[in-house]
Amino acid sequence: MIAQHPFIFTGTVKENLLYSANSVCDDSCSLPEDEQLYEIIQRVGLEDDLLHFGLNMVMAKDDAKAHQEKILKIRELVHDYVHKNFSADIEFYNVADFLEHSTLLDNLIFGESINDTYSLKNITEQSGFMRVLRKFDLVRELEDFGLELAEITIDHFHKRKEHDALFEISPMEAGEVDSFIRILHARDDGKPTGKKEKNALLLLALRYIPAQHTLTALDKGLREKIVAARHCFLKEEISIDVGKCAKNRGLPVQYTAAAPLDLEGRHREFRPFCPSVYIYSLSLLANIVFGHFTCGMQRRRVLEKEIISMLRPAGLLDEIKAQGLNFEVGSQGDRLSGGQQQKLAIARAFLKDTPVVIMDEATASLDNSSQTLIQNYVETALKGKKTVIAIIHRLDLAPSFDRIIALHEGSIVEQGTYDELIANDGFFCALLKGEGSV
Repeated sequence: MIAQHPFIFTGTVKENLLYSANSVCDDSCSLPEDEQLYEIIQRVGLEDDLLHFGLNMVMAKDDAKAHQEKILKIRELVHDYVHKNFSADIEFYNVADFLEHSTLLDNLIFGESINDTYSLKNITEQSGFMRVLRKFDLVRELEDFGLELAEITIDHFHKRKEHDALFEISPMEAGEVDSFIRILHARDDGKPTGKKEKNALLLLALRYIPAQHTLTALDKGLREKIVAARHCFLKEEISIDVGKCAKNRGLPVQYTAAAPLDLEGRHREFRPFCPSVYIYSLSLLANIVFGHFTCGMQRRRVLEKEIISMLRPAGLLDEIKAQGLNFEVGSQGDRLSGGQQQKLAIARAFLKDTPVVIMDEATASLDNSSQTLIQNYVETALKGKKTVIAIIHRLDLAPSFDRIIALHEGSIVEQGTYDELIANDGFFCALLKGEGSV
């Protein structure tokens, strides 16, 4: 039975799809394979949702390692189209450009440190990174910028009654206010700033995202100095040939490093934002477009559909669909829309492969195209194989059923085939004409 408001279990899409099949399967039978899942998903109109889930997931590291070559192939395939049509919606990763939508730390290291070596919590302990900052006189400048951020944030904090919005436009967190007030008071009293306080100011600056933290702006000279320090860091600390990590005539060139990518020691797990490097911390979609989205969800969905249409003929959607199956639906499916919940429940019921299926307004939350898709599946694939009992209010679906039972105020008032009821010109016909209620 498929209810109008189905129960969705906390877990993945795949676990929900196989729940009913699991309940009737013993040692003598086998569960549906992924290909069967994909077929049902397509039949009920859930495929686009599955691809959306997959594209916006961050792959587990082992999965990413197994599939990164194909994902990089996809990146290369869609590159021209994305850069031509979505340049205003994405901030692309280019080693020569300052990133307005990334933290200053990410701007400086321009990559990901999987083992947390260059994470914010450890960065001030990294001698090589700090050496680069000192080389460009950035330690002092960033501490001064952190002080400016602290002063402006605290000033606004005292003036505002509502503080939630403040911490969206400042890199300071609500729980840090008191400690920064103490730092500012100590400076006002003429006390020297200690190492701990200087580190706090430096880290505040390194968390700053220009496009988001709009309390104050970053001047052009500091932007240019950060990009120059980035190149020095990649070359001298990570042993990367920055020139091989750049673009040539707008197209990505093959990434190579001065040393092999599988570097020794503490750099083994560092992955730079270079065109032929898969970034484990990014979603599949961000890896494919190789940049940070600056647009809203509506434009992202447009881009997703275009990418899907380009990848389908190339047979490159399997990895994305496989990731979509692992999407966590949330507590009782609260990360899914009502329509997605219904399509998932319908697919789950069909996969159980029982002789009788009861659909209680099972498609009420779906658009007309999705309803039609499911009805076509019922009429073709299930006809002659299952008994389908459907409670419907959309009377345009009625002709496809072998027998129609019209109910009014809890009683059966008419029943027969569609043609018989039309010939009777009774209660059912009145409903079709909008002259009655069901």
